[in-house]
Amino acid sequence: MLIAIQAVHAYGVIHRRISAENLLLSDSGHLVLSNFSYCKVFDHNVDDETVHPQPKDPQSIEEAVNSGRIDYYRMALVYYQILTGQYLSFTASLVHGPIEPREDHMQTLTSEVIQFLSRILDNFPANSPHVSKITDSFLFNDIDWEAMCHQAVSVPLTHRVLRAKSSRSSVHFERVDEGEGGSR
Repeated sequence: MLIAIQAVHAYGVIHRRISAENLLLSDSGHLVLSNFSYCKVFDHNVDDETVHPQPKDPQSIEEAVNSGRIDYYRMALVYYQILTGQYLSFTASLVHGPIEPREDHMQTLTSEVIQFLSRILDNFPANSPHVSKITDSFLFNDIDWEAMCHQAVSVPLTHRVLRAKSSRSSVHFERVDEGEGGSR
């Protein structure tokens, strides 16, 4: 997700609707960002310095949604969903302030993962990690980011944190059988 967001930002595009529903997998297992119907295009590179918005009023909320920070904040919500199997409300976080990860969602996670999620979900800019701090996180220390950018490496089917989590509890992905109909 980080690479996809950085790539579209390099072209001056802010996606604004990063969500699990807008992420596809290529045949090689790489994430593909889809649904650019709400994107905003700028004639310059998007500032990726801080990850999250700090809304205080309606104007600040609009500025946050129209800056590159919004893509990373929504990415943090997707990471939370992947690791816990639970949703957090993006809109509520903008109106009511920082999201506190729910204790009942965190029971199967290590303290390091909980700390990581808390940091990337903090919407106060002084506390928000820079993109480089996210890529340097212990969660991603075994990833060759340069090779990944060029899709020169295979993507593991599951991350080691997800493997550890799934051994302690049920996996948080639903299986859709062919006969159930409808699309997700």
